Amino acid sequence: MHLLRRLRQALAARADKGNGAEDVNLASRIGERLAFYLMTIDDHKALTEAVEVARATVDATPAEPPTWQYARAVATYANTLLVEDDLAAREWAELGLAAARAAGAPWVQADALVTLGFLSNREGRNDEAITLLTAAHKQAREARVLGVELRAAYHLARAHLELGDLATGAAVAHEGTERANQTGLGLAPFGLDVQHLHFQCHFADGKWDHAQEIADGFPVRVTSVPEASLSSMALFLDVARGNQAVAERRAWIEPFWSTHGFDEFTARGLLAEHALWQGDTERALAEARAAIAVIYEPQWGYNPSAIRPAAVALSARADRAVRARAAGDDVAASAELAAAAELRDIAREGAAFPKRPKFILGPEGRGWLARAEAEYRRASGDNDPEAWRAVLGEFGPAYVYEVARTRWRLAEALAEAGRRDEAAEPWRQAAQTADQLGARPLRAALDDLARRARIGTAPENTRDGAVLSSLTSREREVLRLIAAGRSNREIASVLFIAPKTASVHVSNILAKLGAASRTEAAAIAHREGLTGPRA
Repeated sequence: MHLLRRLRQALAARADKGNGAEDVNLASRIGERLAFYLMTIDDHKALTEAVEVARATVDATPAEPPTWQYARAVATYANTLLVEDDLAAREWAELGLAAARAAGAPWVQADALVTLGFLSNREGRNDEAITLLTAAHKQAREARVLGVELRAAYHLARAHLELGDLATGAAVAHEGTERANQTGLGLAPFGLDVQHLHFQCHFADGKWDHAQEIADGFPVRVTSVPEASLSSMALFLDVARGNQAVAERRAWIEPFWSTHGFDEFTARGLLAEHALWQGDTERALAEARAAIAVIYEPQWGYNPSAIRPAAVALSARADRAVRARAAGDDVAASAELAAAAELRDIAREGAAFPKRPKFILGPEGRGWLARAEAEYRRASGDNDPEAWRAVLGEFGPAYVYEVARTRWRLAEALAEAGRRDEAAEPWRQAAQTADQLGARPLRAALDDLARRARIGTAPENTRDGAVLSSLTSREREVLRLIAAGRSNREIASVLFIAPKTASVHVSNILAKLGAASRTEAAAIAHREGLTGPRA
């Protein structure tokens, strides 16, 4: 960006001396690219500069005769306006679309269509959004303009994900990921984004082994903002499976939080869940509060992203209220209920989305909102089974893990109501899913409930007895080779993978096992009977 700024300034100086007439199109291209890259920075000052540069570029580029440079400048200006002014963004995107058609620039048409589709999604016209984004994706792919294709793929996949169409969202994101990785754009804008959407779709639909394979490509020991973003996403699985990598991931990604706020939001929300599984409600509340603070906008309040961490914090408050009530501490129970009411209000405000009131909440958002309401009732001492059945209804069957977590709470509520026979079936279904997913914290909670309520069939020892259970089949093969004393290069050769990929696998294995070195990892492998590579 510094080079683009300097080039722009140099061309402006030439123009001031009357020598820059022939540089108009070049200046337009430089200004448009500068505005585009400024938009990728998670900083209000950069976004403001992006709008100013984009508008100045439009004003300085002749509209006649029609050129792709002018059309692209207009389309990019429309994109910058998405930050604050949807009405103006739509107007300029339509102008950009018309200019692109006049100039015969299909790739710019596709870019303008993405902006229009994104706006339709914001305004609650989801079917229209998917139609526009599908057309944009197809047009960009045919025009072979990868940056626009990845932008279209990201917004199209996200639109399907928000509607709960996980299969289509995963397919679009997978294709985008393949395209990004094939062209070396896996960590570039939107190349990065389609990767984490692909992961999110499979985390949601319960295909966790596939999700784990994706997450295994997200380094633990990160050295850049894009890597930190992917590592933050990997926490979804690490937390849900109780992997030992959680603490190390946090240590490595935390320095990047000040650079990219969304990573802090994602990580802290998941770290709140991690603390809650460990019974540390104080830390869970601190992490959830920090996550909520990241996405608060003083002018507008909360958006739908606030619902999930608010619901997690509500669960912590409910746990504390239940304990206080059991101890006969009515003062503490009342204080927890008052705090829970504040969190419920945050969740409700997030769902209302004051900044974009036409936005339609999808099944995942509705499920988390219903969970927030159910947790509030639990905090109040009214753990109503029907409230948890409402959560199941909002999520629907597609969200496999969330359904299992909700069935755990439903079984608990039924048991509390003295309906233990009814509680047995949701407990059994949740336990079966937890076992299939490898969701050890959930399984431990279910076993605890089974022992307390005398439902289900909790084993005396809920540990699976396998230190290596968090490793994927590929990581086990790598660990066999580590135990055999192979170097990363040798591992890569044996497994037909790139040395860099082998290095990522080794780093992830060390993190998951909590091993400080390859020697320690090898010792663990020998102790667990994982010796030497298979013949």
